[in-house]
Amino acid sequence: TSYRGSGRLAGRKALVTGGDSGIGRAAVIAFAREGADVAINYHPDEEADAQEVVALVEAAAEFAFDVLEPGGTFVAKVLAGGAELSLQTLLKQNFDKVANVKPPASRADSSEKFVVAQGFRGKPEPSGSDED
Repeated sequence: TSYRGSGRLAGRKALVTGGDSGIGRAAVIAFAREGADVAINYHPDEEADAQEVVALVEAAAEFAFDVLEPGGTFVAKVLAGGAELSLQTLLKQNFDKVANVKPPASRADSSEKFVVAQGFRGKPEPSGSDED
């Protein structure tokens, strides 16, 4: 996790199939670290991997906090099921509006959704204090 992107893909969008493992997962991480809005598609049998990817998307959000300008937008594709709730909490703390969006092209029985966070409030203050 020593690689820190430089924002080369800021404002770009990426849809990564098979984003739960292997090369797809590496692409998700790299694109997110470079500032892209990343959507991930994977098979439901890969739920354990998907939960780990949610953790990576949360890390991408943390990275976005470093590169987004105030007013910016963050979008991530997740599967409804509970693992994404911590991501939404994190986003609600740092954006004016957070919404779940199910695209019309998505199958009715699919649990996929996009978490769309708009109106970035600016880089969060460091947690904790150096005072004794």
